Amino acid sequence: TIDGGWIQENDHWKYKKGDGSFLSSAWLMDKGKRYYFGEDGIMAANQWLKGWFCWYYAGPDGAMLTNTVTPDGYELDDTGAYYDPALSE
Repeated sequence: TIDGGWIQENDHWKYKKGDGSFLSSAWLMDKGKRYYFGEDGIMAANQWLKGWFCWYYAGPDGAMLTNTVTPDGYELDDTGAYYDPALSE
């Protein structure tokens, strides 16, 4: 069997699944926190992530922020969402 889990490659984090492949274009819930991995399998950190009619923000440790204000001043709700009126048009 192949063990899954967090893998650090250079300055980036990835998550290896039990089958040996890496998560990509997907969310991971780990120990009560949500993380997003891009197409390249690298965990998002310190960046905005576009959702359906809203935005999410991955903090410095990669965990999605909730119930707080982002470094650039946007308020996130308890689900971690910031609703941008421009996305609903």
